[in-house]
Amino acid sequence: AYKTKTYKMLTINYLLLSLLVVLLISYTFAEITEEDGVLVITDENFQEALSTYDSFLLEFYAPWCGHCKSLAPEWVKAAKALAGKNPIKLAKVDATENKNLASQYDIKGFPSIKYFKSGAVEGDYNGGRKDVDIISWANKKVGPATVVIKSVEEFEKLKEDNEVFVFGYFSSEESSLLKDFKEYAKKDDKNAFAYSIEPSIKSHLAVSNDAIILFKNFDELRADFPLKDTLDVDELATFVTGQSIPLIQEFNAEASRKIFASPITKHALFFTDKSSESHSAVK
Repeated sequence: AYKTKTYKMLTINYLLLSLLVVLLISYTFAEITEEDGVLVITDENFQEALSTYDSFLLEFYAPWCGHCKSLAPEWVKAAKALAGKNPIKLAKVDATENKNLASQYDIKGFPSIKYFKSGAVEGDYNGGRKDVDIISWANKKVGPATVVIKSVEEFEKLKEDNEVFVFGYFSSEESSLLKDFKEYAKKDDKNAFAYSIEPSIKSHLAVSNDAIILFKNFDELRADFPLKDTLDVDELATFVTGQSIPLIQEFNAEASRKIFASPITKHALFFTDKSSESHSAVK
């Protein structure tokens, strides 16, 4: 009877130990699911995400947050567009349910977006909240800060793909202006940059010398930077920031981020009813 009792106790202890091991393994390697191409992160699977994915953007959100709800479809569209083309994954975590992560990264407002690279947080994402902004930011992170354009067809495709981009024509690859242009492009994670040294592009742009031009699909469509013998990057930054937002636009959370980052300090608010026939005339 003593041996039987001892055997039963050993069996129970073995089963409990096995269950504990299984639970530990399950916790350590918690499954990472996806919703519409977006990784779903939790307190339990976060470490697994860090070890599985070299780089990802993680959105800390709250289900009740209006800005989060507006971002959600843009996040999904960007995730699908980047899939298979860019190694950066898009992820999300419900900060109200996963309080350990929210506390660890000192999340105070929603949505908060952080960029993780090689197992650690590299910084905050402060780019735009539209899919094109997110895609542009991600592409600049993994690719060259400036794209080389070699034909008019490539240039026109660039215009088609970007709401705003900064373009430079330079006489040669050795140009000091081009070198400064490239350095500035590395620091600007909000806009796309490209350049060319091809004579066909010079003719297409109708410029006589080296030039930096901001192209956009609104307002006057093009703004030429007053380029001098040397490039003043502070002047270029002010120019790009001011020219990259429409003169007239709907005031909302997304637009306000760009408006108040602009060097333009005087603004006028015009209130109009979208359902009114006169609304289209305002635009």
